[in-house]
Amino acid sequence: MPSTSRQAAFELRPADAEEIKERQFGSWEHAELHRLRKEIVLRNLPGGEPMIRFWMTPQWQRFYTCLQWVKSPLEKAVDVPEFVKAKAAEIAAHLPEATFSVEELRSERRVYDPFLIVSYGDESYYVEVWDESNFEHEYN
Repeated sequence: MPSTSRQAAFELRPADAEEIKERQFGSWEHAELHRLRKEIVLRNLPGGEPMIRFWMTPQWQRFYTCLQWVKSPLEKAVDVPEFVKAKAAEIAAHLPEATFSVEELRSERRVYDPFLIVSYGDESYYVEVWDESNFEHEYN
């Protein structure tokens, strides 16, 4: 099961930073929030609502994290390893009507936690993961 966006945001924040709550926003946070929301609308990615968090270090440096779960068909996903494609082909051989998608947590800079999802009828299952920091995989 994918990690939560909230958990990922805290893991990506600067080590000694504290979260800036909306009631504490200054002009920079408001301007960045407006810019990020416009970019998100322009990207029009299929998936969940993005999570945007702002942070401040003890040295008064300000940062943000912007994360969004994005889901796309396997055929359109990029950088899918061969072992994942092989798993999808193996499942498709047994369930020809199954569909496959990739769900991944994206920031502006990179992709985290990509998962292969197989759907058949009304059911969907997470069947493979890669590039997960706390996960090791061996494919036989």
